[in-house]
Amino acid sequence: TDTGRLFVTDGTSICEITNRGNVNRLFTDTRGIFGGIAQSGKWLYVLRSTLKNPLPAMDVNSLFKSGTLVRILISLTDLLMDKELLRADISVAGNPVFTSIYKIKDVVLPNGMAADAEGNLYVADQTFLPRGGIVKLTITGGAQPVVIQETWLSYKNGCLSPNGIVIRDNTLYFTDFSIWSSKPARVKKVAIITGRPGPVETVYSAASFFDDLDVAMYKNEPYIAVADYLMNSIILINANDGTKTRLGSGSVANPSSVHFGVPPQFKANELVITEKGILYEMYSSYGNKLSCITISE
Repeated sequence: TDTGRLFVTDGTSICEITNRGNVNRLFTDTRGIFGGIAQSGKWLYVLRSTLKNPLPAMDVNSLFKSGTLVRILISLTDLLMDKELLRADISVAGNPVFTSIYKIKDVVLPNGMAADAEGNLYVADQTFLPRGGIVKLTITGGAQPVVIQETWLSYKNGCLSPNGIVIRDNTLYFTDFSIWSSKPARVKKVAIITGRPGPVETVYSAASFFDDLDVAMYKNEPYIAVADYLMNSIILINANDGTKTRLGSGSVANPSSVHFGVPPQFKANELVITEKGILYEMYSSYGNKLSCITISE
């Protein structure tokens, strides 16, 4: 968070990491799968997908009449699971209490999430097919919030299968995936202009798969840190001149998220990384590793 608190999801739990290693489990749901986390003021938001129990009856004929493959996937996932937005007030003393405030519809896989300066949330709908997009959630009200959902950026505007999202200085950066390209992994950016998206620009592409990313000022210059899941490393990109440095090769395994360090637990030249993260994998000890690497001065 902006005050240096560190929250992570470990698949079926929401945790706070204190004193650089102590784990405080705040919320656990053995049927839920937790995804993106975003802070807006005193609120911490978390995405949760939960398989319905018992599973509802399925009309296969109607399902396959939904239209395109993506529409079929959307209908199937909406039928089988609840995709929810949870939030907790992290300004109060004691452990934050998470409650569900909204069910997200018409998305395949809600993954990365970020908040803008006005408190609106942006959620990546990852499809692994070139038909994804970014959903905007406008939240108003206090104890009884009202959430308005809309498609903010679609595949028609250059957003194919987004994964990680971060917002800095009215610019939204996201990782994307183009299945038909020889360099399918993409880092893209789009300006937020009076709440609407500007043109989408590709910052970097590679023959790999990118997961989450972060953007921060480092040594008085803007840098983008990208988790390169397949190449077992972090790519550090100078946003001004485009120069790239690869970090962590041989020391990190399948990094799924990366964040620039925030005091007091971490220094500005440290990167906090989750390793081996896989959504919807709840049955083994694979993943659940948090590590830190130092950017060489």
